[in-house]
Amino acid sequence: MLPARTLGTFIVEKLFKLLKGLEIASNLSQLWVSSDYNNKQALQYLLFPDGLLYSKQNDTVRTPKVNALFQAIPLLARIPRENKKSRFRKTAKILTG
Repeated sequence: MLPARTLGTFIVEKLFKLLKGLEIASNLSQLWVSSDYNNKQALQYLLFPDGLLYSKQNDTVRTPKVNALFQAIPLLARIPRENKKSRFRKTAKILTG
């Protein structure tokens, strides 16, 4: 078992990564528009780790897997906006002290 301080640091690091992921998720369209080719490719692989499949016959795009963080977006979209802001502020306050 990890010492308490190490475990605490681990949790804070994971929460920081989650918040960074949420920040990226909330600005996806702007990030895509302002990115160059290489960054768009990196963003695409972040969102769709197994890539995209294109069917020329049906003119459709599918993906076998979506990043777990981004799978939660439709669920989070159902939370009333003010409630989400309040939760984010509380989480940020906990992380920053």
